[in-house]
Amino acid sequence: MPWKRGANLFAAAAGVLLAAGCAETPGRTGVAPKPAAEHAAEPAPETASRAPESPVPSGRRVITLDSLMGAREETLRRLLGAPDFRRLDPPARLVRYRTPACLLDLFLYPDPGGDHRVTHVEARSPDGEDRATSQCLDAVALRARTPKTG
Repeated sequence: MPWKRGANLFAAAAGVLLAAGCAETPGRTGVAPKPAAEHAAEPAPETASRAPESPVPSGRRVITLDSLMGAREETLRRLLGAPDFRRLDPPARLVRYRTPACLLDLFLYPDPGGDHRVTHVEARSPDGEDRATSQCLDAVALRARTPKTG
């Protein structure tokens, strides 16, 4: 049956892509999110009383990769603004932010409760070269905090 062969090829390709996404390479992080119950029990960060911004004049990051892991898409919009690109690849979602120097891809997968949360982050240059994820995040966060003119 031709459809079985196609389904098998699709399953094999999906497995390869998932395995490749988990590979340890510069500029990529694959930290699994904490269960929702653990997020609720964590104390509020010291910066909770002011709007998040990055980079801060002192050079200290307020939005970090660790703070994005496990975040929902609504949280990403609040912290980083509207994404430049969004794609649904069930069960995953890809949310992309773009600056002149880099592209920041955030991959969201459903948790046991069905909420999609960030489980993986990748950064690269517009021509596809790996970039430092934290620097790309800083650029995206700065863009989100810069007033738009003209």
